[in-house]
Amino acid sequence: MRLSSVLKLLLVLFTSAYGNKQKLNRCFNKALDSGLVTNDFPTIVMHGIHSLTMENLRHYFDPFAPSTVKIPVVNFNLSSEEPAVLSSPPSLPLTNPFTSPAMRALDQVLSHMTDNDFGIRNAPPMERVVHALHMLEIWEWAADHFRQLRESRPGILQDICPCLADVEHNNITNAMNFLSEKIRDKEAIWRYGSPRTYPVYVLIIIRRSLGQVVSNTDAPATNLTNEAEWEIWKEKMDMRPTRESHSRQLAIFLYCALM
Repeated sequence: MRLSSVLKLLLVLFTSAYGNKQKLNRCFNKALDSGLVTNDFPTIVMHGIHSLTMENLRHYFDPFAPSTVKIPVVNFNLSSEEPAVLSSPPSLPLTNPFTSPAMRALDQVLSHMTDNDFGIRNAPPMERVVHALHMLEIWEWAADHFRQLRESRPGILQDICPCLADVEHNNITNAMNFLSEKIRDKEAIWRYGSPRTYPVYVLIIIRRSLGQVVSNTDAPATNLTNEAEWEIWKEKMDMRPTRESHSRQLAIFLYCALM
């Protein structure tokens, strides 16, 4: 290939990439201007979907959700041979007589209570149970907003859903990769709380660069072995100040991903 042809090809590729980036940024700005999402949208979504299974997705949101839907989750199987982040929620069928989400979640945890390569590495069973029940509450809150979106189908979402669901370019996948490393850590226990206890990933450059991790030492660092420690955990998991906003934004992402 002649040099001039190579240069032309490179120019076309650069122009296309630049154009796509500009298009995404316009979409992100429109999403932020709408007031429906905030700039920490990727962090909020990461918290809401990281342990979602196909059974959870179909129970709380869409009974007909396709198995190939692009909703990245941290792989429950923590062995090094497995991908750390899955592109879609896995199906984890359980064998039990239970009908409630809480008892099914309990079975999912306790059926692997001695398996350090499942769920959260190094976490005691009690902490895994708390996390599982915490996530059920997150999905219950978001489910109400999701149903409202399905009924009203706001026109603005037709314009902004393409970039909100574009997990490879809106920082959601980056956030999920970060979380998967923490969950797989062989030296420490990754403990959960509300999204305010997570590092911050942002949609678009405002005052920080895209993808910057902002340290936050507010995560529950204590064990969970007695009543006093549980009081600390409850305080750190309190989502009341941001519940409405975060539930709505999680529902918007799921609505867009399932369109």
